[in-house]
Amino acid sequence: MKKWCKRTLGLWLCMMLVMLGLAGSTVFAGPTNGTIKVTGVTEGKTYSIYKILDLTYTGSGANKQVSYTIAPEWVDFFTTGNGVPYLVASDPTGTLNQIMVGGVVKYLNITAANVAEFSRVATGEISKTTIPRKGTQVCPTGATEITFTGLELGYYLVHPE
Repeated sequence: MKKWCKRTLGLWLCMMLVMLGLAGSTVFAGPTNGTIKVTGVTEGKTYSIYKILDLTYTGSGANKQVSYTIAPEWVDFFTTGNGVPYLVASDPTGTLNQIMVGGVVKYLNITAANVAEFSRVATGEISKTTIPRKGTQVCPTGATEITFTGLELGYYLVHPE
């Protein structure tokens, strides 16, 4: 049962990660910072949040554009580590988010089909490196959700400790 709960929560967190990337303008509270609400939490459990990608807006109105860069502590993961398969040189389907890596345009290959695997791989990275948390909360007694606020825009991984 415990294993099933961890897998289910992990999958849910992965989907949150994808939704943050694909629908950033609807998830974030403002142009420079945002909020992530985590539901289905367990009383007394600690949840940590890790920023994987930075997001910036340029332009305004109809010319407003989003760009992504890898958060500095995740560069090795994506360029030489287990995250390499999630950056690709082309996007034949036109559905992937563009990202600049070392001045080269690449595409972030995190989709509904592979987000659970990406989450597993990224979680493995935080357990073996010193990637800093961007926030930690313990779920209070009686709570059904926790909220991380004041977050810089980007892709985040929420991890139950």
